[in-house]
Amino acid sequence: MKTALTILLVLILAAEAVVFYQMRRLISGWGKEVEEDDKALTDEEVRYIEIRGKLLSVLSTAAIVLFLLRFVLFDLFPLIRG
Repeated sequence: MKTALTILLVLILAAEAVVFYQMRRLISGWGKEVEEDDKALTDEEVRYIEIRGKLLSVLSTAAIVLFLLRFVLFDLFPLIRG
């Protein structure tokens, strides 16, 4: 059970890193475009960032829950008890 939680935690953290990298790269690209051409974001681009932001929030919450389950419940509590 602990191994499965650890693997799942690593996978979620990897997915979170990928989503964060995509958002960062996209926002950096927009920053350069805005400085050069002074154009606004399209509705599709704004929606893309909003979806990625919500996904990042969900992945972060899942990672925290898995961390608490894996390390606090299975490792810390047995040390405290015994």
